[in-house]
Amino acid sequence: MNSKDIQRYIALDIHKEYVMAGAMNAAQEWVLHPRKVEMLRFRNWAAANLRDGDAVVIETTTNVWDIYNIVAPLVT
Repeated sequence: MNSKDIQRYIALDIHKEYVMAGAMNAAQEWVLHPRKVEMLRFRNWAAANLRDGDAVVIETTTNVWDIYNIVAPLVT
């Protein structure tokens, strides 16, 4: 997949008890306004909101691989 196939750019700012998530499209329009997602609900939120065609940027932190393992199968 190349950058022309990417539909949304998702940013995940990981904290101990929650993830701040937001997304913009290529025109830099909000398609998912920033929101706080509790860590306990993140797996369900990711399954409901992330999809193929999304490019995701994940902050490097202590639990980054736990988040990566949830997100990677869902997105581009």
